[in-house]
Amino acid sequence: MRQIQTQLSDDLKTLLVQTPCLADKYENKDINFVESFKEWLIKGEKLLKSYNEPKTSELAGLRSTIIAAERGLYDRNTFVVPSTNSRKKISSSIAAVSLFKAQEILQEILNPLAENIKNAKNLLKQILALAAQKNLIKTHWMSKGDLSKKLQNLWLSFKEDSDLKSSTNHVLTLVSYIDALRLIEEILDEWTDTSS
Repeated sequence: MRQIQTQLSDDLKTLLVQTPCLADKYENKDINFVESFKEWLIKGEKLLKSYNEPKTSELAGLRSTIIAAERGLYDRNTFVVPSTNSRKKISSSIAAVSLFKAQEILQEILNPLAENIKNAKNLLKQILALAAQKNLIKTHWMSKGDLSKKLQNLWLSFKEDSDLKSSTNHVLTLVSYIDALRLIEEILDEWTDTSS
């Protein structure tokens, strides 16, 4: 089964927007910076693991680098730290350097997802515009039933329509079926908000 890209994208964005707070903690010499960063890494690891994302190991590797620095071990060829610095300062500095790498790892996962979602959404807007001209939206959206059923029926009508079938199939090359339904709902909500 294909992963739900919109949810992963949202979860990654939630993690990434927390990086300025972590950078502020480092800049302000907050004594909890290293612990806060390790907790943030663990959240990232759990998120990526739940999607079976191999880059989980890279975040775990960064976390182990910080733990090793806290215990006085670090690669002196990779991290140049004055010998007068305490173990706490060294681990804090290594964590700060690792923060950039961690957000880079998450961004590498997010960027292609965001691009696929954007392209799928643009394509769905075109599909919905054509479907509106054919009264498919009115027929299925205004019918009785729960939201999930309406979205499924609307999608089915796209797949059965000769003019929409190809584009509908193309959407599924970009995002999963669940993502497509979620995006349709978002677009219809946007249209409803702008028309009110």
